[in-house]
Amino acid sequence: MRQRVDSFLNPTQNDTYQIDRARELYSRLAELGSSLGHDEIALRRATLAKEAGDLEEARALFTLASRLAPSRPEPHFELAELAQQRADTSGEYAARRAGLELLPPDDLDRLTQE
Repeated sequence: MRQRVDSFLNPTQNDTYQIDRARELYSRLAELGSSLGHDEIALRRATLAKEAGDLEEARALFTLASRLAPSRPEPHFELAELAQQRADTSGEYAARRAGLELLPPDDLDRLTQE
């Protein structure tokens, strides 16, 4: 278990290679088509770009995912996190609000009760 934590905190060259390889494969899937759907592929590609440190590509792909699946809150929350890292307070607020508005009412009730 300790080794897994260490590898997460200190990615090795192999981890970087695997992220880059996954990014390449998902990029090809986006071009060829997949049963996952374009929104899911964009979301996965964005997550991998974020992991690789390519924050501009991540932002573009999370934005694409939010446009392809406007009812999914996840891309908005990810965009909020990226805006927070850029110290973009208004962008963070807008993205968080957009994500919260998409949550079902029972999820919102749980969030406000805790």
